Amino acid sequence: ASETAFECARGLHADGALAPALDWYRRALGRGGAQGYGRNKFEVLQGILFILAEQRRFAEAEAEVDRYDATYPNQQVRAERAFLAWRAGEAPTVASFPATPPNQDLHRYWLLELRLLNGEDPQPLLTAVAEARSGLSSYQPLFDGLEGELLARLGQQAAARTRLETALRQARFQAAGEPNYRVHLPILEGRLATLQH
Repeated sequence: ASETAFECARGLHADGALAPALDWYRRALGRGGAQGYGRNKFEVLQGILFILAEQRRFAEAEAEVDRYDATYPNQQVRAERAFLAWRAGEAPTVASFPATPPNQDLHRYWLLELRLLNGEDPQPLLTAVAEARSGLSSYQPLFDGLEGELLARLGQQAAARTRLETALRQARFQAAGEPNYRVHLPILEGRLATLQH
């Protein structure tokens, strides 16, 4: 049941039908598929959080994380809390992220973004993006977009624009099948718009 609800949610989410997608994600989180078998609840939580963040309903998203944390206290949600704070316009520190190296590609990407947000020099970050890229299985366009931002900060405007245009085009294409891209599209769009002015 939770697997079916999750797949319904993802399809609706990818199509931009956010209200019914949120309802189906919440159904998937509520029953079956407990940690260790069936649909991983952590993936369901991310779907919920990404819809709420896309709709800028950050207080509600934080409440969802709190409920999840209380129900599954052994699951690490610090990265999701840092992501929500970042997208809400706050400046979470790198220390707010889990101490262990992230094993999810999205977590790797968010950590690099937090390092930039916290004032780390773009040149070593560019190297870190290249190193992270070698182990990626997904979300390459997000890393490419971050690389474009770093190139822009290093004064390489033409290369930055090309990188961001490609990253945005690929992310929009990927979003049709992977709804987790949707909440990240405004990051790429905003960076490209800044370069084009």
